[in-house]
Amino acid sequence: MKNTKAFTLIELLVVVLIIGILAAVALPQYQKAVEKSKAAQAFAMIRTVAAAQEAYHLANGTYAKTFDELAVDIPWTGSQIWIDGSSHWGWDVASNNDWSLQLYYEGNGYGISVGRISGPYAGAGFVYMLGHVYSDQTSTPLNKILCHESYYTGNGSGVVFNKTAGDYCKKIFKAPGNYLSPLP
Repeated sequence: MKNTKAFTLIELLVVVLIIGILAAVALPQYQKAVEKSKAAQAFAMIRTVAAAQEAYHLANGTYAKTFDELAVDIPWTGSQIWIDGSSHWGWDVASNNDWSLQLYYEGNGYGISVGRISGPYAGAGFVYMLGHVYSDQTSTPLNKILCHESYYTGNGSGVVFNKTAGDYCKKIFKAPGNYLSPLP
């Protein structure tokens, strides 16, 4: 009898099964990490614009309505809208392939939003409200970055979040609340 060293079919199947299980467990965590790293660009942009808005407010007593009024360089040159409220809000928009950055004002309320316009989490993003509270969300904090999943299209040109509510804010960023929640 020859003594050959080789793997049996069962041993190979067990190894393939273990690799498959590890991949199934690791893939969702990998996707979350990728999304968080992509969101880092959005966080940096919204923080930069928020600081510029606050400086503008200190100098002028009101918030800027366009990016041109702010002392900040916006490298994004596109104009795709994330949340469309153009029928009743004032906007200035700058976008790249993944994100849309928007200044908005409604009456005397001002804010900054940055949202995904492409990718698996299109329609989700972040809002920074300046000096106002929406009438239906009296407990919403000001001057904090809030996670938001957009289900509003206005006149149809906004990007709708088509996943289950909470898939972005709760599962990726572990933000409390439903759709609009403060992030740490």
